[in-house]
Amino acid sequence: MDARHLHRVIPLAVSVLIAACQGVEPSTLPVRPEAVIDLGSALAAARLSNGSVEVLVQDSSGTRSGASARPARADKNTVHLASSGGDTGTEFNTYVYGTAVPGVSLVRLSGFDGLGGQIVDGTWVIVLREKDVTPTDLQWEFHAPDGSVRASGEGIQGHMP
Repeated sequence: MDARHLHRVIPLAVSVLIAACQGVEPSTLPVRPEAVIDLGSALAAARLSNGSVEVLVQDSSGTRSGASARPARADKNTVHLASSGGDTGTEFNTYVYGTAVPGVSLVRLSGFDGLGGQIVDGTWVIVLREKDVTPTDLQWEFHAPDGSVRASGEGIQGHMP
């Protein structure tokens, strides 16, 4: 191998090694790499698929759908919620996810220490450890690349302006 290409190979090798040590295979999720959220023992991402916005989760047992909402609107900001309660046996129990209009780069939630929120291909997901999250618990903001707030609100929203 030519030394000029080591800067491409070394980060990939490190990523594979880290994932292998954590028990999760390198991502085979059908999304762009920047959409993948590393949860330590699993990976998560959101995508548009067959008219739905879908959350995919990959762990040592394979890839599964964590949640989905239909219809997906790539031309609207949306907020959806899927939350588990009780003894789930998993570290991450809640997915807040949706779509975002062009010009939005990040979604933030108030009151939670979640992972994710980056907009990739018009979709986003934030993964939370908390169980039993309800729509009334959610306060969200859609941010432009310059950090300005493009939309904000509470609860879940199928279609917002």
